[in-house]
Amino acid sequence: MMRVAERVSFVSTTGPVLAGIIDVPEGEVRGWGVFAHGFTLGKDCPAASRICKQLAGEGIGMLRFDNLGLGHSEGDWGDGSFSHKVDDTVRAVEFMNGSGREVKLLVGHSFGGAAAIAAAHECPTVAAVASVGAP
Repeated sequence: MMRVAERVSFVSTTGPVLAGIIDVPEGEVRGWGVFAHGFTLGKDCPAASRICKQLAGEGIGMLRFDNLGLGHSEGDWGDGSFSHKVDDTVRAVEFMNGSGREVKLLVGHSFGGAAAIAAAHECPTVAAVASVGAP
């Protein structure tokens, strides 16, 4: 089954443009979420790709994005911090909400799991958080 992957970009909280992919469900959309990747891994790492594609297969569209200076995103990884990752995860939720895809789910892997937990407090639409191996 061929799933649709929509390439997107949005401005980070510090200015550089962040690159993302939205794994769009083929059939009925049951909801939308944002995925926060692990330390230095990026949106295309196996954990991000597999989790988001599986969720899309279950009807939950997911945005996964490269943090500052990683993958296809602008900026310098060294300029980021945990606070930047949290803020940019919130920005990703705002980007999705602004495009008419209201985010109810945050998922994070490793370092991203901790960021997802922290970001959820700043995201009024988020109803659930899933963390995989957060420190």
